[in-house]
Amino acid sequence: MLHVTDASHPEWEDQMVTVDDVLAELGLEQHPTLIVFNKLDALDDPTGFAEAAHARWPDAIFTSAMRIDGLAPLKAALRGRAESLRPTARVLLNPADGKRLGMLHRHGDVLGQALEDGMLAVTVRLEPWRAEQLRREGVTVD
Repeated sequence: MLHVTDASHPEWEDQMVTVDDVLAELGLEQHPTLIVFNKLDALDDPTGFAEAAHARWPDAIFTSAMRIDGLAPLKAALRGRAESLRPTARVLLNPADGKRLGMLHRHGDVLGQALEDGMLAVTVRLEPWRAEQLRREGVTVD
């Protein structure tokens, strides 16, 4: 979940408390949340704000949607979180198994492949449920 806060709003802290209260009412207070402070470009002291906010929310992201590169930190954080949901696995396939190799390329992020003892070893970022599905089909997944 993304919790985006307008850093330039004079009552941003109260707004964050209100959002936290609503999330608690919904039973979502423990849900993984990425705190994003936007509009840093509208602040007189964006560095000071970021340092103070970072002390309270160490994983917070600071953005400025008005700048060309202003969303880069958010994009990087989202990419990192997405990759953490897709752990790296080593899948051993028969080299003639184009169906499964195609599935890995379509649904995973293939990082490399090599022939090992007559088998195709594919290093891939893959959702855990897909890895488990391959195991049930008799494929070796490490």
